Amino acid sequence: MNSSFFRNQAFYMDSVLLTFFVLTVVLQLALSLWLFTGIAHKSTSKNAWSVSVIIAARNEGKYLTALLERLKTQDHPNFEVLLVNDRSTDDTASILTKYRTSPWLHIITIEELPDGWNGKKYALKRGIDAAKNDVLLFTDADCVPQSNQWISEMTTKLNHKKDIVLGYAGYAPDAGLLNQFIQFDTIYTAFQYLGFASRQLPYMAVGRNWAVKKEVYPIHLLEQYAPLPGGDDDLIAQAICNAENTCIAIGTASSIISYPEKDWRSFLKQKIRHLAVGPKYSRFAQTISSIFPLLQGCVMVLLFVMLITGQWKIAILIYGIRSLSFYSIFKRLGQKLDSTFSQRALLWVQVCYPFWHIFVGIRSLATKQIEWKAESSFLKKH
Repeated sequence: MNSSFFRNQAFYMDSVLLTFFVLTVVLQLALSLWLFTGIAHKSTSKNAWSVSVIIAARNEGKYLTALLERLKTQDHPNFEVLLVNDRSTDDTASILTKYRTSPWLHIITIEELPDGWNGKKYALKRGIDAAKNDVLLFTDADCVPQSNQWISEMTTKLNHKKDIVLGYAGYAPDAGLLNQFIQFDTIYTAFQYLGFASRQLPYMAVGRNWAVKKEVYPIHLLEQYAPLPGGDDDLIAQAICNAENTCIAIGTASSIISYPEKDWRSFLKQKIRHLAVGPKYSRFAQTISSIFPLLQGCVMVLLFVMLITGQWKIAILIYGIRSLSFYSIFKRLGQKLDSTFSQRALLWVQVCYPFWHIFVGIRSLATKQIEWKAESSFLKKH
């Protein structure tokens, strides 16, 4: 074989590699734009539902006052708060004593956990069983609504067709690289589940901020998933959400914030807990949730291959265009979600994130025992 044959073969392989790289980048950007424009679309509705806010609390005394004070100021005509104290050993009980005379607050105390139940799920079951209103609005004890319109904004789009509303749940800003990573992870997750839901492809919910009509909430599934450490949001959402009955609420008024973990180990445990129910996802949910990470992984792999095969100039040019486009989309998304994520951190975070995602996935499969919540690292350090 002469040298021209090998040159032609090399040229052909380089062309194929370049084509795949360009197509992957275009697909990722097209998907990003499609999801973002769905989130950015505004729709309005005016309905005043009776709402039961369900909160499961375990050793969250440090945060309860901020949450209850914000709930006390909610501007909604008809709501109740059912706070379920799940065997807390901190000062939760004494804090709740100060609010016992509040007519809007109903406190449920769990002294013992029945066999076969995860603490979080049993607490939710007790709260749902006691709820008297038409809509169940879920959040966590370490969350704070961003406005006094939270209850109204999270339920106003419900109507005779819409049964479920998915909201955004962010994290409070803090110094350091870990917080920027958490902020990116939160927006990245919201970008997918809110984006796909806006395009009539709902596949999950975040339990810190979602609303469901009580009549459609499948309490029997909560009992079915009783032993699992998670799934009170994702698995339930997959069972009841569809293209017709699900919508999203976007904006500061409908958002809540949580307190982030303070060290990488605690953040890893949190992510493992969230991913532990992943194998129980429906095939549809597994497919939808994998599209964006797979595209990102392919982009990084193809970029690496092009760099080591000598096509570094065109590779950097294409990746640079892709990064600038993604930066623009993500910046506008952060503004839409009122996120504190620093856009300057986007460059290094988006490179590291696919590897982190793979690492967490492997660790979640290897972890056998996962607890709901004992005492967060934030409490330990403060």
